[in-house]
Amino acid sequence: MREILYSFAVIFLVSCGNTNSQIIQNIGASEFNLLIKKEETIILDVRTPQEFHSGHIKDATNIDFYEGGFIDKLQMVRKDLPILVYCRSGGRSYSSARKMEELGFTRVYNLVGGIGAWNTANYTTIKSKELKGLTQPTFTISEVDTILKNND
Repeated sequence: MREILYSFAVIFLVSCGNTNSQIIQNIGASEFNLLIKKEETIILDVRTPQEFHSGHIKDATNIDFYEGGFIDKLQMVRKDLPILVYCRSGGRSYSSARKMEELGFTRVYNLVGGIGAWNTANYTTIKSKELKGLTQPTFTISEVDTILKNND
């Protein structure tokens, strides 16, 4: 039954997505896993922190699609490396990939079926502890630029 749902999700994403894009590639779990092993990549999990901490792909960085500073955080990601992006089922990650294309990223790979497809293929996920009570400082792009310039 899951395989049928994932097949429909793939058809939906391909039919609704920009199929002419040279930047975004919708790929399955096995190809996603091969890219992780084969190339130096950046793995982005665009789910909520709660979803991320319940189980994520090793070495993934969590940038919440629904968070107010989502675009600002994307702008801090290196554009010269392949970006592997996923969410729960593929919708948020595809929307994120479209935003990355607009921001000038050159190679973005969207995991069709999201973490659900990853789990169905029996690939490993890890759980991390959500650190409650800790708040990380947030910086604007100009603040990051100032910090980097002062540390040259």
